[in-house]
Amino acid sequence: MEELVKGLRERIEELERNEEEMKLFISKLTSDNLSLVTDAAHAAALRKQLESLLADKNLIKLKAYTSSGMDLEADSILEKKNQELLEHIQKITAERDSYAQDASEKKFFEEEIQKKNNEIISLTQQLSVSKHNVEILQVQLKSQSFDSAENPIETETQINHLNEEILQLRDLLQKKAQELGAAQAQNKELTLKNSKLQDQIHQNELMLSVLSSENKMLSGENYDKSIVENHAQHLANKYLNDLYGKVDNLEKKASSLTTKLLTLSNMPISSHKQEDLDEINDLKEQLAEAEEKIQDFEENDYAPKYAAAMTRIKELERRLQQYEN
Repeated sequence: MEELVKGLRERIEELERNEEEMKLFISKLTSDNLSLVTDAAHAAALRKQLESLLADKNLIKLKAYTSSGMDLEADSILEKKNQELLEHIQKITAERDSYAQDASEKKFFEEEIQKKNNEIISLTQQLSVSKHNVEILQVQLKSQSFDSAENPIETETQINHLNEEILQLRDLLQKKAQELGAAQAQNKELTLKNSKLQDQIHQNELMLSVLSSENKMLSGENYDKSIVENHAQHLANKYLNDLYGKVDNLEKKASSLTTKLLTLSNMPISSHKQEDLDEINDLKEQLAEAEEKIQDFEENDYAPKYAAAMTRIKELERRLQQYEN
């Protein structure tokens, strides 16, 4: 019986060692951003391996209970960490799948652009050939007109035939020109979509980097209240200081214009020269423009960024409150 219990404990220790190995693998998986699809496949395989290990542990507990009557409970901490690993793998898999989808769409747009470029080249070549044929027909038409006296009926038939061919070629040229314009328009549209997609991928990568850094800081063993406070202060400085600076500059400009305007306006009417009146009107326009810029900045630039910054800071404060509780 002691040997059986010893064997079961060794099996559980082996599972704990496997957990450490899986932690190392997860760390490598998180840092490797170059092989998206491969990492997703590894994550799926690792998830199956973890599920298999959990099933093995439950089977060991059952065997230990039925064979020896001893209720050997599994290590609750190990169970919890295994669950955390599974959740982490699922999160990484979802992020990798998202990047893989973005890369697939980007490749599709690039292939479409290449296809349209090839079509444009082909249409251009057809246009060149058609123009060349028209020139040949025009030369033939002129040549036939000189020989018309010898055989009027045959010459008239040839001229009519050539005129029909010219009309057909002109229709073809017009049709190809329309197709070329449509292809160029679609090429421009696809290029714009591809550019927007690349910007979105860059933003996703940047946001993932920021979140990964924050999560690492907030979930580390050396979690400390001062770290969160410093990080919140850093976000406040980053998002708000430049906004405050822009508002201050605009308000200073408006104040300066107001002071100068009042100075000129308080001068006696008799001393107002035309240049002064023009300057007053110009200052009034500048003041109105500055006030309009301040209002536009506060509504369209300051408010959205301020709201985003406050959301991030409140999230950190919420995590800090959880830590303190």
